[in-house]
Order: sequence, then structure tokens, then C-alpha cells
Amino acid sequence: MHLLLIAVVMRFCIDNSNLAFPDTRRINRMDWDLTSVGLVLIGSSITAAGTIIAALLMGITVTLAPFLLLTTAVLIVMSAVLIVYKTPRSPPPI
Repeated sequence: MHLLLIAVVMRFCIDNSNLAFPDTRRINRMDWDLTSVGLVLIGSSITAAGTIIAALLMGITVTLAPFLLLTTAVLIVMSAVLIVYKTPRSPPPI
């Protein structure tokens, strides 16, 4: 709940910073392509898997741990495929 509140406040601050500095200090918004989505997905999946494994190592019982770890493994593989196939390639040097 706290993270959601922080995210909403940060979004509000970023949106209002464009109003405060309309011409010189604009925040450039990134164009989301499949490579960017894959990078975010792989990073969050690795973080989630690490958190689950850390909780298990500390002795906390996670009832859905096998399912969650399998899901994160599938997401990691899918995002790696996205990154490999959708990364723009430069032409070979002459």
C-alpha cells in the first residue's frame, strides 16, 4: 500500500514538473519497444525470484514458492527471447 502511494506521488510530481518548466526542462519520455519491455520484465523476474529464494533461505514458508519460481523462470526465458530477437542490429562493417 505504501509503495502504491509513493508511486502515485512520484507520478504526480513528474507530471507537474513539466508544468513548472515548460520550455527548458522537459522530461523526455522513453519510447517503449519490445526490447525495453523485455529488459524490464527480466529485471523484475530476477528480483522476484531472488526475493522468494531469500525468504525460503530465511525459513519463511512460502506456500506457492514452486509455482512462483517456475513462473519467474518462464518469464525470464520469454523476456530473454524478446531481447535477443527484437534488439535492433547494425549492418556489418564494410
